[in-house]
Amino acid sequence: MGNRIHIIIFFLLLFPIIATAQNADYQNLVKQWDKFRNSSDNEKDYRSASFLTLLEETLRQGISGHRDTGVLPGWKSDTSSDNRFVAHAAYVSFDIRPDQIFYCLYDRENEEGFSFSRELRKKYSNRTVTPRFEMIMPGEVPFHAINFVSDKDVVINLPDVETALLLEKLSRSRGGEYAFDVSALLQLRLEELMKLPGLFENNFSGFARLSTLMSSDDVLKIVTWNVEDIHGVHHHFGLTAVNMDDEIRTFRLIDQSEDIQTPEFSTLNTSEWYGAVYYEIIEEKYRGDVFYTLLGYDGNNAFSRIRVVDVLTLSNKGIPKFGAPVFDINGRIKLRLIFEHSNRANMMLRYDDNNDLIVMDHLAPMEPAYEGDRSYYGPDFSYDALEFKKGKWNLLENIELRNR
Repeated sequence: MGNRIHIIIFFLLLFPIIATAQNADYQNLVKQWDKFRNSSDNEKDYRSASFLTLLEETLRQGISGHRDTGVLPGWKSDTSSDNRFVAHAAYVSFDIRPDQIFYCLYDRENEEGFSFSRELRKKYSNRTVTPRFEMIMPGEVPFHAINFVSDKDVVINLPDVETALLLEKLSRSRGGEYAFDVSALLQLRLEELMKLPGLFENNFSGFARLSTLMSSDDVLKIVTWNVEDIHGVHHHFGLTAVNMDDEIRTFRLIDQSEDIQTPEFSTLNTSEWYGAVYYEIIEEKYRGDVFYTLLGYDGNNAFSRIRVVDVLTLSNKGIPKFGAPVFDINGRIKLRLIFEHSNRANMMLRYDDNNDLIVMDHLAPMEPAYEGDRSYYGPDFSYDALEFKKGKWNLLENIELRNR
């Protein structure tokens, strides 16, 4: 009994000390915030990362803010209806550069939170940003959507807070085994999210480090991302959603590029995908067939990088297939194009919608002795293009490219 009383007394004495320390940490945060927001543009750029780190550390100590008052002066806060998530946001003004949103998301269930910054496309008059949660319950899996609003405009939309937190964990994993565990969870989460009819047209622009493409006919949505492991090798993950006959079907993309022996001549499905992060989609039609041409990037490894031109087609039942005999390279038909080059060089590969051409750098060895070793290839300051005619992408060599 005596020992129990001593323990109780000990914690009663300790509690004011802890509270005082937390209060001192919070006062320091307020001081740093005031100093930061009154800094010049250059100082803000220099101090933003350290301030966001300090904000995260303070939040993890238990300062989670309130629905209305905000975590700091000038900040606005909101809490999800089930009290699991808390969001804080502030408008950060710049004199010359684009203004920014600073925001943080805290998960009370897992006791973790992250801070973010995002540039704004325009300036807003009231200089405040208000987070607003919305609970979506399509079934057993709940989704916590959130909008960040300024002047009644939605400046950032996150369809799912948990997905945003997983993406941030992935970016901080530094390529360890944990990154692959997070990617597996992210793929499962996105699979459920992409099935929601109300979100098919959402371009996921609020999700950082996630590439999302949508076809102009509102049939195909494709999401891709990559993980660079500790050896510098890139691994790819993704999903497609197909909207046909008033039904949305999702398919996981399984990267098997290391095991595909002749990738330029292989027809592949979603479970044997030649992985890449896609950054452009081009829709072409010929005799009733629709070809979704995808431009992608693969960081590959420590020695070379890869650019990919692939084609996705859909069966009558909406099942995706990668690769099609539509690339006419000087009379030789290929199912996709793969351009490997030195990691010390960058290859331009993009769609020129003014001329309806896929334009690209021509690659050549840096020295004649390196002929055939793609890790020594790079642009030679000439340009090629692909032109779609009669159901084929035809190679045009040595074109004049005025506006690169």
